[in-house]
Amino acid sequence: MPFVDLPALNLRQYYAINPTYSADADPSIKGDPPPSDERIDDAKPTLVFCHAGTSSSHSFIEVFNLVGFDTRYYGYTQGPRERADELLVAIDAVLGERRFSFVGESFVGSHIGVYVTAKRPRQVKSLILLSPSWPQDPPEFAATLSAEWMPLCAANKDGKGDGSGAIPEDAMAITEHFPERQKNFLKRYQEGHGPGEDMFKLEQLIHWFQRPLPSDDVFAAVRCPVLLLGGTRDQTVSSSDALQAWYDLLRNVPEDDRRIERIVDGPHLLALLESNRVNRFILAFLKRYELA
Repeated sequence: MPFVDLPALNLRQYYAINPTYSADADPSIKGDPPPSDERIDDAKPTLVFCHAGTSSSHSFIEVFNLVGFDTRYYGYTQGPRERADELLVAIDAVLGERRFSFVGESFVGSHIGVYVTAKRPRQVKSLILLSPSWPQDPPEFAATLSAEWMPLCAANKDGKGDGSGAIPEDAMAITEHFPERQKNFLKRYQEGHGPGEDMFKLEQLIHWFQRPLPSDDVFAAVRCPVLLLGGTRDQTVSSSDALQAWYDLLRNVPEDDRRIERIVDGPHLLALLESNRVNRFILAFLKRYELA
């Protein structure tokens, strides 16, 4: 597996170049990564991909050069929490001065994508956010989860859950200023993690919900074409209102170059679960700007 070792940052960054695409590939972060070509064809457009909950970088077709970087929370990267400046050092080590489009997915990818684009305006040709999280959640959201939900869910830690997929009812019952969002989020988390597997993600989720809003200077520096792509079934993380919030904040991008697109019946984690349609949307978007 290829790594970039960056001792000054206490970071061993895993990456994959052109992983083999397979419609039925196992996307699990616990499995072996897909075979990779490791060559960059400069005749093809290059996508730098920062994924979300799984190693879904093998979801992109061969018309692209795909350079996927694992985040700290998932996959093989070893080091502290992800920071945009640190990822830029890794990108420089792998890509040099090549220009690319940045594809960021969900919580980590959306925010890092905006930072990277702002810091490298001449290198990033376009920005694509897949299922982007809200730019910022109210502080009460993380505080409530920390105080009321995490202690209750800790009963399932280290795989000690009962296997039913149930998070304790008291943890499911907490209320917030956005009850529908919280209800949807907790329901999905219950289904996926109630048995007690991978419960270290509780701490990750709290960190995500505490993320700061990027500064006005960051948003002002983004001027390249932007595609905001979500699924109509995703009412939890990247709802229509969340996509609109990013659209409104990226106000220095001309209106004709800011696009919100929705994949009908698409869920969250679109790169993983709707890879064929995601590929078509991205390819059409890049062709619109003669980037592919």
